[in-house]
Parts: sequence; structure tokens; C-alpha cells
Amino acid sequence: MRMKEFCIKFLAVLCSSVMLIGCGGDSKVQSLEEEIELLYPVGVSENLVNVERRDLMSYKVYSGKVVPKVMEYAFSSDKSFKNYGYLPGSSIKKGEAIAYSSTKDLDEQIENLEKQILEAKETYDEEIAELREDLSNAKSQEAYWAQVVENCENMTDAERNSYHDGYMDFDAAYESYRNTYGKRVAQRERIEENIKEKVEFYELNSARNSEKLTILKKKRNDNMVISGMDGIVVAVNYFEQNDYVSKNYSVGAVGDFTRLLLKSDNIAQSDIKKAAQLYAVVNGKKYDLVYAPEDKASEYDRELTSTGESYSTFEIVDPNNEIKSGDYAVVVVVNKLAEDVMCVPTEAINSNEDGEFVYVKEGEEIRSVYIKTGIKSGYYTEIESGLTDTDCVVSEFRVPVTTSTATLSMGSVSTEFSETGYLFYSKQDAIKNTTQNGVVYVQKVLVKQYERVTKGQVIAEISVSGDSIALARKERSLLRKNEALAELIKESETDNAKLIKRQKESIAELEEEINKMKADFAATEIVAPYDGIITGVQYFEEGDIIRYDSTLATIAEESNCYVIVEDQNGLLNYGNEAKVEYKDGAGKQQVATGTVVTVAACALSKDLNTGYALISVPAEDLAIMASANQGTDGWWMRSHFNVKVKIRSVDNVLLVPKKAVKTEGGMTYVIVKDETGNLVYKNFIAGGSDNNNYWVISGLVEGQEICLE
Repeated sequence: MRMKEFCIKFLAVLCSSVMLIGCGGDSKVQSLEEEIELLYPVGVSENLVNVERRDLMSYKVYSGKVVPKVMEYAFSSDKSFKNYGYLPGSSIKKGEAIAYSSTKDLDEQIENLEKQILEAKETYDEEIAELREDLSNAKSQEAYWAQVVENCENMTDAERNSYHDGYMDFDAAYESYRNTYGKRVAQRERIEENIKEKVEFYELNSARNSEKLTILKKKRNDNMVISGMDGIVVAVNYFEQNDYVSKNYSVGAVGDFTRLLLKSDNIAQSDIKKAAQLYAVVNGKKYDLVYAPEDKASEYDRELTSTGESYSTFEIVDPNNEIKSGDYAVVVVVNKLAEDVMCVPTEAINSNEDGEFVYVKEGEEIRSVYIKTGIKSGYYTEIESGLTDTDCVVSEFRVPVTTSTATLSMGSVSTEFSETGYLFYSKQDAIKNTTQNGVVYVQKVLVKQYERVTKGQVIAEISVSGDSIALARKERSLLRKNEALAELIKESETDNAKLIKRQKESIAELEEEINKMKADFAATEIVAPYDGIITGVQYFEEGDIIRYDSTLATIAEESNCYVIVEDQNGLLNYGNEAKVEYKDGAGKQQVATGTVVTVAACALSKDLNTGYALISVPAEDLAIMASANQGTDGWWMRSHFNVKVKIRSVDNVLLVPKKAVKTEGGMTYVIVKDETGNLVYKNFIAGGSDNNNYWVISGLVEGQEICLE
């Protein structure tokens, strides 16, 4: 390196007679003879640049998504999956079940125990009421006889001698009264003891049953995935009935849209802590950020492993609630910032064992000058010491000469996600024959597979052959029970209160059975339980018998039908608008506007990162999509939909044509004219780009003129 310095000085002296003095001029230098070995480029005057003053910064821009605060939920023990209670896009309340394992047996046990507890309470209340009435009477009798005994004891001798009660004299009567009083005291004590025993037994039994009920309900809750907050379901796993699900494996997730977070590509915690500036840009507007890792340890682990799944979490300072889920955002981390500092082209800086240096032109000589550098920012590096504003340094760096220009204006930038979508019926229910009494015949099935139906719409016409003899038998039984009840009431309503109550309950049950039989015998149709899509129809001919609880058709509730697309890279996010192109039954092209209702993969654990996204579309479009699948002609093409979603979409931002942008060391530049008319590189922070434009975060302004190639 020392030899190189010497050679350059030597060549500078040789060339001084043919070199024009100056910085950045257009003068040409005569060539040296070919036999001389050049150790430095010819035309030193063309390779000199001025030390200049610039604003420099070292920064990085990270891609991000706005998502709700998400909580994931799982079964507390290994289960066999049954069905979902709520699906993506549905509102859910705290305590409601997202998903179920089978709870049929537990539901029956809980129902029976609750009935037992209620009956025990009714019996207890009746018995206690009777005992307390008996106790009241016993106390009255005890008080009466106590007064009689007290009256006898207060009599004078003359009154005692003249006292007669039938054939008894005073002494015999007094003894009889005392005995009677003693019996009344004993009777009252027995009733009180009886009440005490019944209360203790009831409370003990009630506590025991209450504990059993709590255990059963806990077991039932263990068979459910319960939401711990109000919100909207934003993700589920794609389990089918009877699938095995291990404990603590995430089954579904709920989003709290009152608390939005920004999930960005992973940023080192050290960079966040030391940042000179940290902010987000959403739709052209800056927002302050608060670093809010949900799990610092796991985020740190992801930083160390540098996996593609790593991310950083921020809270957005958005007092006016301008941001919504699904918005694309960028996070800007300015590591260092220096304003109006001396700088030279980074390319001009050399280094050796003694440090960094540049070659400076001084008069007719070029000499090396050691420097202290600061921020390195793309094309330029800050000079903290070693140079002055008037120095010229040797450098190959040039700003290209161009005459074509453009004026910057505002606009929008987006990237398009395009994928094939399919109809997805996430939850299906059976439409069954609920007629229990009589023989049910199918007369006509009125729906086809993939037909849209509304709640109460007739699915099939039926006829019922009722058992009139069985009905008449029950009606005669009811008549006799009513006659027996009238006799009980006539005899004495007070003395036969329990019998009367039981008889009334028996009559009510029988009346319910009779009414159900009559309703079943009169049934003429099976109807849709809710608005939805018929996903399957069992084959029946006219006159076929359909048994009780047998399935006639299957239906998917309208709100649980989606267009599903593969999204292995996790590009889609809850709230993104989607355009779904499809063909109707006549083969005519249609377009539906839908909404993505599953949250971005960055907001979920690996359990719920299924690689698929769900799109909710209007019911009218869904009906056409589904019905277009009927028949075999063209079914394959009609069941595939072209889904397009604008991602990384930002509005109201300053646009720069791509052909005007130069990049160096992660920094972006355009060429502009300075106040003297010279062409210079102008650094700007770019938020991203599409096929045609970069969009500007800072560094350029609307209406500014830039140079094109």
C-alpha cells in the first residue's frame, strides 16, 4: 500500500504538464506512452469529487401487517373432535365454545342431576313447610298447656279444694295437665329435631350434588374449547369429526379488534433499543410505535435461529383509530442520523493496517489522508475528521448525466395475490326426519345438491300414516285421569295436595304426548333449519319410507361457507378485500367482492398456520357459485375460482418511477438538480414498490422534479 501511494505521487508529477487543474471538470488528459505501466487511472481531473455536506442516515425498512390481538385456545386433554361452535368471521362472547368434543353422555348426566336437584329441593321445601306448620301448632299447644299448668300452680287452697274437672279432683287434674304439657314439649322438641335433621341432610346432600354437578360441568367444559374473551374468530384448524386432537394443540383463535398490533419481519431487539427513530407508515401516514413482544423469550429464540417465521410485535399509537386490521404497514428503524455533515463517496475510501484514508488533490499533487468515518449510508460515508469542506478526493464515483425528467405525484401501490379458490363448506348438519309417531312416506324431494335454501323452505313433502288406535287409547286414558283428578279435588284439596299435584303432572305429560302425536300425524313437510347451501341429498323415490331421525339431506349454514385458497407464504390477512371471479350456471363470467376472514400467519402459532385462508363472499354470489356446480357438464371449471387480493397495498403515497431509482447498500437514490443546477444523488426512504414505482416514506416531496435515465 505504501508503494501504491508512492507510485500515485510519481504519476501525478509526470502528468502535471498535461492535466487541467480543477475538480469535477470535463477536461481530458493526454495519454501517457504505452510503454509506461499505469498504476493509477488516466485523467485524474475526471476522477476527483468535492467533499460535500449532506444529511446522512443508517436505516432499515421492514414489512409488516396490522392484526388484532389474538388468543389461541385448545382442549385441556386429548380429545376426539366433534364440531366447531363458531367459525372465522363470527363474533363470539367470553365463555362461549369455539369447538366441541362429544358431550352427549355428560349432557344427559348433567340434565338428570339438575332434575334430581330440583326435585329434591321441591320435596325439601314441601316437607319443611309442613314441619314448620306442625312446629307452629306444637308451640301453640305447648304454650296453651304451659299456661294451664301455671294457672293451676297459682291457685289458692280454696280454689284447689273446690276444683273439679269431670271426675278428677285438683291433684289428679294437675298431674294430667303436667303430663299433657310434657307431651307437648316433647312433641315440639321432636319436630325441631326432625327439622334440624332434614335441614342438615338436605344441605349435605345438596352440597354433594352441587359438587357432582360442578365436576360434570368441568368435564363438559374440558370437552369444549372455550373463548376467554369477546371478539371474532380469526382462525381454526381443519379437523373433521372424530379426528384425534392432542391436549394444548391450538384448535381455534379469537381476535380482539379493539386492540390492534403491528407484526413486522423480525427486528433485532438491540436495534430497536438503540434506534434513533422508530415509526410505522400506514397509507402514507406516520405512527409512533411501542415495542410490545408478547413473549420476549420466544421472540429472542426466533432471532437467534433466524427462521422464516420470526417477527416483532408493536403497539401502534393511533388515538384517532385510523388504522384497521388488514392494513399493510412498514416499520422504519433509523439506527443513526446525522444532519449537514461532511461526506465523500464510499467508493473513495481505502484502508490499510493504519486505518481508513482517501487520496486528496492538493495543487498538482495527490496525497493520502487518513480520516475518521461516521455513518456509512449507501453511496456516501460521513467524514468526522481529516478533511475540510474545500477538499477534493480521488474517486471513480460519478453522477450519470441525464436530461429526461419527471415530476413526482401521489398515488397507490399494491402487489397482487392471485390463486385458485374453491368452495369450502366448513360445517355441515343433517336435515333429519323428526316425526316420531306413525309411518312417514316421502312424496317428493324438492331440492338439489348445491341449491341455496332459506330458513323454513320446504325440503321434501311427506305423508304420515298415523296409529289412530294408539291415539284413541291415550285420549281415553287422559279422560280417566281428569275424572280421577276431579274426585281428588272434590274430596279434600288440602288433605290430597300431593296426590293432586302428581295427578296434574301426569295429565300434563299425557297431553304433551297426545299433542305430539297429532302434530306428527298432520305433518306434510320437512323444512330447512336455516339459510344455507344443500351440500347433499339422499335418494328417495315416491312412497319410500323414511324412519325417524334418518337423514334426508345435508346443509351448510350460509355464514359457514367460504372460498378457500392456498396461502403457504402467509400473505393474506383478516380484512383484505378479495375479488373472486367465477362462472355462473350459464357459463357467464361473474365477479364477487369478498373479505378475508382468517388472520395473517404472523399472528398465529405453527399449530394454526395451516397454509390456507378463508374468504367470505356475499350470500347471493355464494348461491350462484354453489348452484353452478350442479350437473356434470363443465362442473370442474365452474368449481374453480380465480381469486385476486391486493396485498402490500398503500394509498395516498408519493410515487417514484422505478427507472429513476438507483440502489446502493440498501439505500435508494434519485438524481436531482441542486440549487446550482448540478446533478446530484438524493437519498430517500422507500417503503416498497410494485412493478412500476417505488413509494416514498421520506426524503422527497410532491411536485419535485427528478431525472430519468
